[in-house]
Amino acid sequence: MAISGHASPSATLAVIFTSSALAIFAVVLRLWTRLLIVRQPGCDDLLVTLSLFFTLIFAVCVSFEVYYGLGRHIETLTKHDLTQLCLWLWISVWNYYIGLGLAKLSIVVQCMRIFGHIKGFRIASYVLSAIIVAFTIFSTFISIFLCQPVSRFWNLEGPGKCIDRLPLWLFNSAFTMLADIAVTVLPLPVLKSLQLPARQRYILMGVFGLGGVICIVSIVRLSGIYATSVAKDVSWENSQAALYSNLEAAVGIIASCVPTLRAFVKTYFPRLFTSGSAGSDGTELSDFSGGYDRMKVGAVRVTAGELDTGSGGDGTKSKAMMEHRERVPTPRPYGSTEELVPAVTREVS
Repeated sequence: MAISGHASPSATLAVIFTSSALAIFAVVLRLWTRLLIVRQPGCDDLLVTLSLFFTLIFAVCVSFEVYYGLGRHIETLTKHDLTQLCLWLWISVWNYYIGLGLAKLSIVVQCMRIFGHIKGFRIASYVLSAIIVAFTIFSTFISIFLCQPVSRFWNLEGPGKCIDRLPLWLFNSAFTMLADIAVTVLPLPVLKSLQLPARQRYILMGVFGLGGVICIVSIVRLSGIYATSVAKDVSWENSQAALYSNLEAAVGIIASCVPTLRAFVKTYFPRLFTSGSAGSDGTELSDFSGGYDRMKVGAVRVTAGELDTGSGGDGTKSKAMMEHRERVPTPRPYGSTEELVPAVTREVS
Protein backbone atom coordinates (compact mmCIF):
# COMPACT_ATOMS: atom_id res chain seq x y z
CA MET A 1 0.00 0.00 0.00
CA ALA A 2 1.42 3.37 -1.06
CA ILE A 3 2.11 5.96 1.61
CA SER A 4 0.10 9.14 1.15
CA GLY A 5 1.62 12.50 1.94
CA HIS A 6 -1.56 14.45 1.28
CA ALA A 7 -3.16 16.97 3.61
CA SER A 8 -5.91 19.36 2.66
CA PRO A 9 -4.97 23.02 2.04
CA SER A 10 -7.20 24.14 4.91
CA ALA A 11 -5.57 21.69 7.34
CA THR A 12 -2.11 22.77 6.22
CA LEU A 13 -2.86 26.45 6.74
CA ALA A 14 -4.53 25.80 10.10
CA VAL A 15 -1.47 23.99 11.43
CA ILE A 16 0.92 26.55 9.94
CA PHE A 17 -0.87 29.56 11.45
CA THR A 18 -1.52 27.94 14.84
CA SER A 19 1.99 26.57 15.37
CA SER A 20 3.58 29.83 14.18
CA ALA A 21 1.39 31.90 16.51
CA LEU A 22 2.31 29.68 19.48
CA ALA A 23 6.01 29.94 18.61
CA ILE A 24 5.77 33.74 18.45
CA PHE A 25 3.94 33.80 21.77
CA ALA A 26 6.57 31.59 23.42
CA VAL A 27 9.47 33.71 22.18
CA VAL A 28 7.78 36.97 23.24
CA LEU A 29 7.25 35.59 26.75
CA ARG A 30 10.82 34.36 26.84
CA LEU A 31 12.26 37.73 25.83
CA TRP A 32 9.95 39.49 28.29
CA THR A 33 11.26 37.21 31.04
CA ARG A 34 14.92 37.51 30.13
CA LEU A 35 14.95 41.25 29.39
CA LEU A 36 12.49 42.69 31.91
CA ILE A 37 12.21 40.20 34.78
CA VAL A 38 15.42 38.19 35.09
CA ARG A 39 17.40 40.82 33.16
CA GLN A 40 19.95 38.29 31.97
CA PRO A 41 19.62 37.99 28.19
CA GLY A 42 22.06 35.71 26.47
CA CYS A 43 23.22 34.32 23.16
CA ASP A 44 20.60 31.57 23.42
CA ASP A 45 17.85 34.21 23.32
CA LEU A 46 19.32 35.67 20.14
CA LEU A 47 19.56 32.21 18.57
CA VAL A 48 15.94 31.31 19.31
CA THR A 49 14.80 34.70 17.99
CA LEU A 50 16.68 34.10 14.74
CA SER A 51 15.21 30.60 14.63
CA LEU A 52 11.73 32.11 14.88
CA PHE A 53 12.57 34.53 12.06
CA PHE A 54 13.55 31.75 9.64
CA THR A 55 10.67 29.55 10.77
CA LEU A 56 8.23 32.35 9.98
CA ILE A 57 9.81 32.73 6.54
CA PHE A 58 9.23 29.01 6.08
CA ALA A 59 5.59 29.43 7.15
CA VAL A 60 5.10 32.27 4.65
CA CYS A 61 6.62 30.12 1.90
CA VAL A 62 4.26 27.24 2.67
CA SER A 63 1.33 29.67 2.62
CA PHE A 64 2.33 30.75 -0.89
CA GLU A 65 2.68 27.09 -1.85
CA VAL A 66 -0.91 26.51 -0.76
CA TYR A 67 -1.98 29.56 -2.76
CA TYR A 68 -0.32 28.18 -5.88
CA GLY A 69 -1.70 24.68 -5.54
CA LEU A 70 -0.19 22.72 -2.64
CA GLY A 71 -2.72 20.05 -1.67
CA ARG A 72 -4.28 19.94 -5.15
CA HIS A 73 -3.61 17.51 -7.99
CA ILE A 74 -0.86 18.60 -10.34
CA GLU A 75 -3.04 18.25 -13.45
CA THR A 76 -5.35 20.97 -12.12
CA LEU A 77 -2.53 23.54 -11.94
CA THR A 78 -1.42 25.91 -14.65
CA LYS A 79 2.20 25.99 -15.75
CA HIS A 80 2.66 29.31 -13.95
CA ASP A 81 1.17 27.98 -10.72
CA LEU A 82 3.38 24.89 -10.79
CA THR A 83 6.48 27.01 -11.37
CA GLN A 84 5.60 29.31 -8.48
CA LEU A 85 4.78 26.35 -6.24
CA CYS A 86 8.20 24.79 -6.85
CA LEU A 87 9.94 28.15 -6.40
CA TRP A 88 8.36 28.70 -2.97
CA LEU A 89 9.14 25.08 -2.08
CA TRP A 90 12.80 25.69 -2.89
CA ILE A 91 12.90 28.81 -0.71
CA SER A 92 11.10 27.05 2.14
CA VAL A 93 13.45 24.06 2.37
CA TRP A 94 16.67 25.88 3.21
CA ASN A 95 14.91 28.33 5.54
CA TYR A 96 13.52 25.28 7.36
CA TYR A 97 16.99 23.84 7.92
CA ILE A 98 18.41 27.14 9.15
CA GLY A 99 15.52 27.68 11.58
CA LEU A 100 15.73 24.13 12.88
CA GLY A 101 19.49 24.30 13.40
CA LEU A 102 19.28 27.60 15.28
CA ALA A 103 16.57 26.21 17.58
CA LYS A 104 18.76 23.24 18.48
CA LEU A 105 21.75 25.49 19.08
CA SER A 106 19.71 27.73 21.37
CA ILE A 107 18.85 24.76 23.58
CA VAL A 108 22.49 23.65 23.80
CA VAL A 109 23.72 27.18 24.54
CA GLN A 110 21.14 27.81 27.26
CA CYS A 111 22.12 24.52 28.90
CA MET A 112 25.72 25.70 28.74
CA ARG A 113 24.71 28.79 30.72
CA ILE A 114 23.76 26.52 33.59
CA PHE A 115 26.02 23.49 33.39
CA GLY A 116 29.00 24.94 31.48
CA HIS A 117 31.24 24.70 34.55
CA ILE A 118 31.02 20.90 34.38
CA LYS A 119 33.90 19.78 32.18
CA GLY A 120 32.28 16.68 30.69
CA PHE A 121 29.07 18.55 29.90
CA ARG A 122 31.00 21.45 28.38
CA ILE A 123 32.95 19.16 26.05
CA ALA A 124 29.80 17.29 25.01
CA SER A 125 28.05 20.59 24.32
CA TYR A 126 30.88 21.89 22.15
CA VAL A 127 30.96 18.67 20.14
CA LEU A 128 27.18 18.61 19.69
CA SER A 129 27.14 22.30 18.73
CA ALA A 130 29.84 21.73 16.12
CA ILE A 131 27.89 18.82 14.65
CA ILE A 132 24.67 20.85 14.52
CA VAL A 133 26.43 23.80 12.84
CA ALA A 134 28.13 21.53 10.31
CA PHE A 135 24.89 19.74 9.45
CA THR A 136 22.96 23.02 9.18
CA ILE A 137 25.54 24.41 6.75
CA PHE A 138 25.55 21.16 4.75
CA SER A 139 21.76 20.81 4.56
CA THR A 140 21.31 24.49 3.66
CA PHE A 141 23.97 24.39 0.95
CA ILE A 142 22.71 21.15 -0.59
CA SER A 143 19.12 22.42 -0.51
CA ILE A 144 20.04 25.60 -2.38
CA PHE A 145 22.16 23.79 -4.97
CA LEU A 146 20.07 20.65 -5.26
CA CYS A 147 19.73 21.31 -8.99
CA GLN A 148 22.17 22.60 -11.60
CA PRO A 149 21.40 25.22 -12.61
CA VAL A 150 19.56 26.22 -9.44
CA SER A 151 16.53 27.37 -11.45
CA ARG A 152 16.02 23.79 -12.63
CA PHE A 153 14.28 23.14 -9.29
CA TRP A 154 11.28 25.27 -10.25
CA ASN A 155 11.74 25.43 -14.02
CA LEU A 156 10.79 21.82 -14.60
CA GLU A 157 11.06 22.01 -18.39
CA GLY A 158 14.38 23.83 -18.42
CA PRO A 159 17.82 22.29 -19.03
CA GLY A 160 19.85 20.78 -16.22
CA LYS A 161 19.55 18.02 -13.64
CA CYS A 162 18.85 17.53 -9.93
CA ILE A 163 20.24 15.27 -7.22
CA ASP A 164 18.03 12.32 -6.28
CA ARG A 165 15.89 13.74 -3.48
CA LEU A 166 14.87 10.49 -1.75
CA PRO A 167 18.22 9.43 -0.18
CA LEU A 168 19.15 13.03 0.58
CA TRP A 169 15.92 13.96 2.35
CA LEU A 170 15.77 10.66 4.23
CA PHE A 171 19.35 11.16 5.41
CA ASN A 172 18.59 14.70 6.53
CA SER A 173 15.45 13.55 8.37
CA ALA A 174 17.30 10.71 10.12
CA PHE A 175 20.13 13.01 11.15
CA THR A 176 17.66 15.59 12.44
CA MET A 177 16.00 12.96 14.63
CA LEU A 178 19.34 11.85 16.06
CA ALA A 179 20.25 15.47 16.80
CA ASP A 180 16.89 15.99 18.52
CA ILE A 181 17.52 12.96 20.72
CA ALA A 182 21.04 14.14 21.57
CA VAL A 183 19.86 17.65 22.47
CA THR A 184 17.06 16.24 24.63
CA VAL A 185 19.27 13.76 26.49
CA LEU A 186 22.22 16.16 26.95
CA PRO A 187 21.18 17.80 30.29
CA LEU A 188 19.36 14.81 31.80
CA PRO A 189 22.35 13.07 33.48
CA VAL A 190 23.34 16.32 35.22
CA LEU A 191 19.77 17.04 36.31
CA LYS A 192 19.42 13.51 37.64
CA SER A 193 22.53 13.95 39.79
CA LEU A 194 21.29 17.15 41.48
CA GLN A 195 20.86 16.88 45.23
CA LEU A 196 17.19 17.78 45.14
CA PRO A 197 14.00 16.08 46.29
CA ALA A 198 12.99 13.42 43.78
CA ARG A 199 9.79 15.17 42.72
CA GLN A 200 11.59 18.44 42.05
CA ARG A 201 14.35 16.69 40.15
CA TYR A 202 11.93 14.78 37.92
CA ILE A 203 9.92 17.92 37.17
CA LEU A 204 13.12 19.60 36.00
CA MET A 205 14.03 16.60 33.86
CA GLY A 206 10.56 16.68 32.34
CA VAL A 207 10.78 20.40 31.54
CA PHE A 208 14.23 20.10 29.98
CA GLY A 209 13.17 16.92 28.19
CA LEU A 210 10.35 18.61 26.29
CA GLY A 211 12.53 18.36 23.22
CA GLY A 212 11.47 14.73 23.04
CA VAL A 213 8.20 15.94 21.53
CA ILE A 214 10.21 17.14 18.52
CA CYS A 215 11.48 13.59 18.00
CA ILE A 216 7.89 12.34 17.76
CA VAL A 217 7.00 14.99 15.18
CA SER A 218 10.18 14.15 13.22
CA ILE A 219 9.24 10.48 13.09
CA VAL A 220 5.72 11.26 11.88
CA ARG A 221 7.19 13.66 9.31
CA LEU A 222 9.23 10.86 7.73
CA SER A 223 6.20 9.36 5.99
CA GLY A 224 5.43 12.70 4.35
CA ILE A 225 9.05 13.14 3.27
CA TYR A 226 9.11 9.69 1.69
CA ALA A 227 5.80 10.26 -0.11
CA THR A 228 7.03 13.58 -1.49
CA SER A 229 10.38 12.15 -2.62
CA VAL A 230 8.85 9.37 -4.74
CA ALA A 231 5.66 11.14 -5.84
CA LYS A 232 4.91 12.24 -9.38
CA ASP A 233 1.94 14.28 -8.19
CA VAL A 234 4.17 16.54 -6.09
CA SER A 235 1.60 19.24 -5.39
CA TRP A 236 -0.80 16.66 -3.94
CA GLU A 237 1.71 14.63 -1.90
CA ASN A 238 3.95 17.38 -0.49
CA SER A 239 1.40 19.05 1.78
CA GLN A 240 1.85 16.65 4.70
CA ALA A 241 5.62 17.09 4.69
CA ALA A 242 5.21 20.88 4.69
CA LEU A 243 2.71 20.71 7.53
CA TYR A 244 4.87 18.53 9.78
CA SER A 245 8.05 20.44 8.92
CA ASN A 246 6.53 23.68 10.17
CA LEU A 247 5.14 21.92 13.23
CA GLU A 248 8.56 20.42 13.99
CA ALA A 249 10.30 23.80 13.80
CA ALA A 250 7.64 25.53 15.90
CA VAL A 251 7.64 22.81 18.56
CA GLY A 252 11.42 23.08 18.78
CA ILE A 253 11.17 26.80 19.48
CA ILE A 254 8.41 26.34 22.05
CA ALA A 255 10.30 23.53 23.81
CA SER A 256 13.38 25.74 24.11
CA CYS A 257 11.33 28.58 25.62
CA VAL A 258 9.21 26.74 28.19
CA PRO A 259 11.99 26.17 30.78
CA THR A 260 12.81 29.90 30.77
CA LEU A 261 9.31 31.04 31.72
CA ARG A 262 9.21 30.12 35.40
CA ALA A 263 10.12 33.65 36.50
CA PHE A 264 7.33 35.04 34.30
CA VAL A 265 4.75 32.70 35.81
CA LYS A 266 5.98 33.34 39.35
CA THR A 267 5.89 37.11 38.81
CA TYR A 268 2.42 37.37 37.28
CA PHE A 269 0.79 34.23 38.69
CA PRO A 270 2.38 33.87 42.15
CA ARG A 271 -0.48 31.81 43.54
CA LEU A 272 0.64 28.91 41.38
CA PHE A 273 3.72 28.71 43.59
CA THR A 274 2.16 29.34 46.98
CA SER A 275 -0.11 26.33 47.14
CA GLY A 276 0.21 22.78 46.06
CA SER A 277 3.86 23.16 45.13
CA ALA A 278 5.43 21.64 48.20
CA GLY A 279 6.72 18.12 48.06
CA SER A 280 6.03 15.49 50.65
CA ASP A 281 9.19 16.46 52.50
CA GLY A 282 8.19 20.11 52.80
CA THR A 283 10.51 21.25 50.04
CA GLU A 284 8.95 23.96 47.93
CA LEU A 285 9.35 23.85 44.20
CA SER A 286 9.45 27.62 44.11
CA ASP A 287 13.15 27.64 44.96
CA PHE A 288 13.67 27.88 41.21
CA SER A 289 12.61 31.47 40.87
CA GLY A 290 13.86 32.81 37.60
CA GLY A 291 14.50 30.82 34.49
CA TYR A 292 17.84 29.13 33.96
CA ASP A 293 20.13 31.53 35.76
CA ARG A 294 17.93 31.92 38.82
CA MET A 295 17.39 28.18 38.81
CA LYS A 296 21.07 27.70 39.46
CA VAL A 297 20.82 29.80 42.60
CA GLY A 298 17.82 27.78 43.68
CA ALA A 299 19.71 24.56 43.16
CA VAL A 300 22.55 25.86 45.32
CA ARG A 301 20.09 26.84 48.02
CA VAL A 302 18.56 23.39 48.07
CA THR A 303 21.93 21.68 48.16
CA ALA A 304 23.17 24.01 50.87
CA GLY A 305 20.13 23.33 53.00
CA GLU A 306 18.60 26.78 52.72
CA LEU A 307 15.08 25.47 53.01
CA ASP A 308 12.35 26.30 55.44
CA THR A 309 11.93 23.75 58.19
CA GLY A 310 8.18 23.89 57.80
CA SER A 311 7.71 24.94 61.42
CA GLY A 312 5.28 27.82 61.16
CA GLY A 313 6.55 28.90 57.73
CA ASP A 314 8.70 31.66 59.24
CA GLY A 315 11.77 30.77 57.22
CA THR A 316 13.83 29.50 60.18
CA LYS A 317 16.50 26.91 59.49
CA SER A 318 17.49 23.95 61.59
CA LYS A 319 20.91 23.85 63.19
CA ALA A 320 21.93 20.91 61.00
CA MET A 321 20.92 22.83 57.90
CA MET A 322 22.88 25.90 58.92
CA GLU A 323 25.97 23.79 59.67
CA HIS A 324 25.64 22.12 56.27
CA ARG A 325 25.33 25.52 54.64
CA GLU A 326 28.62 26.63 56.20
CA ARG A 327 30.38 23.56 54.79
CA VAL A 328 29.22 24.21 51.23
CA PRO A 329 31.37 26.81 49.41
CA THR A 330 29.81 29.88 47.84
CA PRO A 331 29.19 29.34 44.14
CA ARG A 332 31.70 31.03 41.86
CA PRO A 333 30.76 33.11 38.84
CA TYR A 334 30.97 31.28 35.52
CA GLY A 335 30.97 33.66 32.60
CA SER A 336 27.98 35.95 33.00
CA THR A 337 26.08 33.59 35.29
CA GLU A 338 26.51 31.88 38.61
CA GLU A 339 27.79 28.35 39.04
CA LEU A 340 25.23 25.65 39.66
CA VAL A 341 26.10 23.29 42.50
CA PRO A 342 29.70 22.88 43.64
CA ALA A 343 28.86 19.52 45.18
CA VAL A 344 27.35 18.34 41.94
CA THR A 345 30.36 19.63 40.04
CA ARG A 346 32.65 17.45 42.09
CA GLU A 347 30.48 14.43 41.49
CA VAL A 348 30.01 14.65 37.74
CA SER A 349 33.11 16.44 36.44
